Amino acid sequence: EAGRELHVRYLLAGAVKGDARHMRVSTGIVEAATGFQVWSGTEEIGAEQVEGLSARLSRAVVHSLHVDAQPAQISALDKRLTGNPEAYQLYLLGRHYAQEHTADALKESIAVLQRAVDQDPQFAAAWAALGYSYYDLARRNGADWATPFKQSVQAVGRALSLDPNLADAYLVVACNKFHFEWDWSGAEQNFQRAIRLNPGLAAAYLSYGDLLNDLGRHEEGLRQIDRAIELDPLNPAIQVTRGTVLSYGGRVHEALEQYQSVVRSHPGYENVYIPLAEAFERKGLLNEAIEACARGAALTKRASYTLSTLARLYGLAGRTSEARALLSELQERYRSGAAVAGEIAFAYPGLNDKDHTLEWLERASFAQDQWVEVLKVAPELEFLQADSRYQNLLRRLKL
Repeated sequence: EAGRELHVRYLLAGAVKGDARHMRVSTGIVEAATGFQVWSGTEEIGAEQVEGLSARLSRAVVHSLHVDAQPAQISALDKRLTGNPEAYQLYLLGRHYAQEHTADALKESIAVLQRAVDQDPQFAAAWAALGYSYYDLARRNGADWATPFKQSVQAVGRALSLDPNLADAYLVVACNKFHFEWDWSGAEQNFQRAIRLNPGLAAAYLSYGDLLNDLGRHEEGLRQIDRAIELDPLNPAIQVTRGTVLSYGGRVHEALEQYQSVVRSHPGYENVYIPLAEAFERKGLLNEAIEACARGAALTKRASYTLSTLARLYGLAGRTSEARALLSELQERYRSGAAVAGEIAFAYPGLNDKDHTLEWLERASFAQDQWVEVLKVAPELEFLQADSRYQNLLRRLKL
């Protein structure tokens, strides 16, 4: 059943017993359709041998399944990330926290990864992971994105100074160029470089697909996202992004199915509910959209981006006084630095207010607000297409 769900022929199963100093690791490769055990092995390892475990398992997979791996790929397995077992454990823990993609978890990730690079300042992969967590935090920090962005740039610069061929580092460079520098071609080049250096890096395909989607290249973007899913099939962030690419590409029914699948498998995943609400909006199902948006607002403790969507939905539903009340709250948050201009801009289409939408989009562009990335493709802004001010803004941003 697991094989069918993941669309794979083989499963790698394992168990670990012991403590932080000494472990007994049992692993096996099983054919999913028949349950036939292709390979199994058991080894006793100490803490200092944990880092090499993945390389040994990879070699077992290559040998047992007769994988046609290139010599460079085989030799790469022997590359050690660090000689410090404690730094390696902290690195793994920091990456684990980062996978939750929430502000609180990312702060935990940053604290742990900082300890890892303090333990081993030559640990390039940990510097790259630290750069990624700072980048992801900057994306979730609203108006206060500049400081974690700068810290991301510094961390990834250190990583590349230690290892100029580190795929994870080029991924961070690409993400920063995409989301904070608006260097679309530079971002694409660095995503491609990360993928060339590590064709198994799911996060690179994910973010590259996101970039292509924002540039209006939806089918190209979908191919990148589907490759990310092949590599990391249970990651809800990738599943949600696939829905977004489908939705922006006009395949809204498929997007709804994608989002609803994530809701069923990860009902507490806060990042699915606003995209789900927006897909309902595009289908004209405003009651369902408002319900999904309210769920997202509750999970995020009324984050400003959820209130932006809710204000627009209230406006479209004819609940004008509620829409204006939320707009007033967002503007108050903006004055205190707790909301960004793009969040206000994307609320005004619900009131069919072109002038205020464009005014706040201009503010967003000058503030390097991430909401500007989707200007070219956002369905919420279709009512601006014939406005010369909107077209001039797109040209200025090279979108």
